[in-house]
Amino acid sequence: MGLWPSVWSLLLLLVAHQQVRSSESPISLTCEPPTCRYSGLRFATPSDTASLSIIFDSDYYSHVTFENSSLSAIPQTVFAKSSGVETFNASGCDIYELLPKTFRHAVDLKYLYLDNNRLRKTYGSMFLGARSLELLSLSKNQLETIDPQTFRGISYVQEIDFSGNLLRTLPDLFFVDKPKLKKLSLADNFLQELKKETFGEMTALQELDLSGNMLRTLVAGTFDGPWQLEQLLLQNNRLEVIEATAFEHLVKLRGLNLSNNNLKVLPATVFNSMGVLRELELQQNYLSHLDSATFEENLRLVMINLDNNTIATLQPALIQNLTDLQRFSIEYNQLQELDVQLFAHSTDLKRLWLTGNFLRHINPGTFDTLEQLEDLYLAGNLLSSRSFERL
Repeated sequence: MGLWPSVWSLLLLLVAHQQVRSSESPISLTCEPPTCRYSGLRFATPSDTASLSIIFDSDYYSHVTFENSSLSAIPQTVFAKSSGVETFNASGCDIYELLPKTFRHAVDLKYLYLDNNRLRKTYGSMFLGARSLELLSLSKNQLETIDPQTFRGISYVQEIDFSGNLLRTLPDLFFVDKPKLKKLSLADNFLQELKKETFGEMTALQELDLSGNMLRTLVAGTFDGPWQLEQLLLQNNRLEVIEATAFEHLVKLRGLNLSNNNLKVLPATVFNSMGVLRELELQQNYLSHLDSATFEENLRLVMINLDNNTIATLQPALIQNLTDLQRFSIEYNQLQELDVQLFAHSTDLKRLWLTGNFLRHINPGTFDTLEQLEDLYLAGNLLSSRSFERL
């Protein structure tokens, strides 16, 4: 602990004199293992950052953070030879460019956080040298384009976050040679289409977030590559068309979110390949009808959300095979009547939402089989009579 007094004295000196420092006064900070944490530092000029040096013990030193500091460049000494740095966090700084060879000696780097900076583009081999990188976060920057060779040399990365940028297109075979990539977020960008080649080589991917973009169509073959997907998020887009075989290779998918889109119709077989699907969200679309075979192959479903559509009728065959179903929500639609056989096989159903429809009465026996039901929501209907003999 002997180093801490000098570190704190230096930090106090930096804060007290932040307005008078110049690029002619090099800044040297000494860190105590395992973490070097400098948050909220303000530099008088960008060149102050370039002259920043870090002194460390390579046997113990592994984490560096400059969160919420005016760091316009990554100090070259952070990734000096044999530095041993495993985590580098420069979130909320002022970085607008990563200089070539920044990571050439970052052989031990595993976690790199560059969120909420001012990066506008990437370039080929940008992270070359960081061969052990597992997580890369570039969310909330100003990225408009991505070089196809950006990730050359980091074959073992498992998670990449590009959310909250300005991306409109993605290069073909963007993530080629990424056999370990399991989680990818492209949420909250401006993507308008997905090419068949975009995810073609992502065979290990398990989670894909495409929410908050401007997608209108999902064509056949879009997700042929990432056949191990377990979670697919497509909410808050502008989807109007989903081709019948768009999801045909997603045999391991467990969660699918298509809420808040412009869907008016779904092909009857669009979910057929999803034999282990557990949760399906279709709320806030314009669906007026669902074919009775829509969920025919989704026998493992435990949750379906159809809120805020325009569905007037539910055919009993729609959910008759869903014996694992526990949560079913169809609030704020146009239901006028419930078929007495609709829930005949829903013996595990625990929560049922029917709020905000046009139901005038409940036929006797409609809920007779729902012995596990815990919550039933019927507010905002036109009910004049009720039959709850078994509830």
